Amino acid sequence: MSASPRTPVAVAFLAGILASSIAVARVPDVPYIDNETIGTFNLVHRAVSGPAEQFEDIHWAPDLLDNMASDDAMGPLRYVIAFTSYAIVQAAMRTPAYRQPYQQAMTSLIDKMLYKRAWHDWLERWGDNPLGPDNIMYTGHLLYMMTLHRQAFGDTAFEKTVRLSNPGGPEFETDIKKLAASIADQAANGLDAAGKHTLNVACEPGRIFVPCNAPHRLAQVSYDRIHGTDYAASNDAWVKWVRDLMLQTDNGVLYDLYYPFGAGEAVKGSKEPEVLKRVSGVYNGWSIWMLAALDPPWAAKLYTDYKTHFVVSGEDSPKSDGRTMVLDRTGATGLAGDALDIIATGFGMVAARQFADHALYEKLEATWTLNFGKPAWNAEGTEFRRVFPIIPTMFQNGFPLLAMTTTKQVNVATLAAQPWDATRFDEPFLVSVGHKGVFVNQAAYNKTEEKLVVTVNGGTAIKHATTLTIGNLDHGADYVVRRDGTVYTKFSWSGQRMVITTPPLNGTEVTYTIEPPVDEPEESGCTASPAPSGPAGGLLMVVLLVFLAVLRVRY
Repeated sequence: MSASPRTPVAVAFLAGILASSIAVARVPDVPYIDNETIGTFNLVHRAVSGPAEQFEDIHWAPDLLDNMASDDAMGPLRYVIAFTSYAIVQAAMRTPAYRQPYQQAMTSLIDKMLYKRAWHDWLERWGDNPLGPDNIMYTGHLLYMMTLHRQAFGDTAFEKTVRLSNPGGPEFETDIKKLAASIADQAANGLDAAGKHTLNVACEPGRIFVPCNAPHRLAQVSYDRIHGTDYAASNDAWVKWVRDLMLQTDNGVLYDLYYPFGAGEAVKGSKEPEVLKRVSGVYNGWSIWMLAALDPPWAAKLYTDYKTHFVVSGEDSPKSDGRTMVLDRTGATGLAGDALDIIATGFGMVAARQFADHALYEKLEATWTLNFGKPAWNAEGTEFRRVFPIIPTMFQNGFPLLAMTTTKQVNVATLAAQPWDATRFDEPFLVSVGHKGVFVNQAAYNKTEEKLVVTVNGGTAIKHATTLTIGNLDHGADYVVRRDGTVYTKFSWSGQRMVITTPPLNGTEVTYTIEPPVDEPEESGCTASPAPSGPAGGLLMVVLLVFLAVLRVRY
């Protein structure tokens, strides 16, 4: 009996269903970033856009941040800027061949760091030049931000002279090379009252904080690789100084403050150096997280003791619901104490991710939700954020973004260990996407296979077609573009760049690959996609044969 005319249609339909059921758009072993992380970044990107002097209250609330600081402390704005920038670089390294929005945001944050609102309090309280000497809580972060900018984006903009914008007042100039050399010189030549090298730079005259000396120590590692210097050579000695002098041996956590000339003294006098016998959940979380890049085994040991001393839950929690928290334990009370506990919990989320402690991270993230509400998508479907009233959105979303972007593959340690390869910026990359609401989940170039992988989706935000502009290709060369493995021909050239036009998008991830043509023998007649091999291919063949047999019997 011959088959029914419907048989070929039915077979094709079944084959399509089976093929789609085993197709995976996301490419294994290629860096990946999820929509929620991108959505949180999108909020940050919007908040940092605009002129350097723009700090909208809904996003920044700089006056509120200043009021959170004690009378002799530096304003928190610089820290919000700096730690957000580290999150952005980590997000960018999850799509190393798609850099545009992350570079825009990072550049904006550095511009804000250079604007007087981020450093003016130094002139008011401590000295006449925010670039030092001292003030490492500003210069160390600025150096790390500039170094990461070069490392992630290949941009040499900050090797040129930049100005610290100070309308109506004195202006200051620096560049990344001058700043790195100045900090290294201060660290190498600083002596305490006993005549010993501290290997540190003071935050304010006469005050050395361990966490504030960690950012420039991390910057030096990457900076040396890029510029061929050896500033990081003293890092091991600095870590030893911290271990020998700043470790509370009874419980294995770190003291945070050292007075090189004695308590209350800004210059050498009659007093002896002194360690402030105080421990802080804020500073321990921050320090241990960054020490993971400088001395991983010791940092892991510190993390275990940190959890024992600072993390509380159940009956030990100060909150009636028994939520898991990281306590600051510096003795502050009232609103100031609550604020420090929240900041300590934020650093706890980041540290938990750094040390792959997923159980603690989930508990602390749940506490963050109790504090600021559950994150949700905005009406446009582009931003995934918390919008608790009064509290600046950069604060309540900045810590989660830093934690979300800290993964086994991308974190402060892997960034510090990453070899410098300037040629990667000459490789094919995704220059831009036609609509900023599109989610780019994967963008990486495989140098061995000479293949660019780009995975995108529209979420609930984008339902129409878009364009993917690819750079660093040989103009007009016979590249093969595939969409989820199938040859795709809807692309053209715009100058030196390839422009791929997608079908309408939705929430399903779709992967495009761009690679040089593969020499394949020509076949006569119709061509078809190759059948899957291995167990999946065998299963398909069995199912198809059974289905054909049923059709023959039936028709």
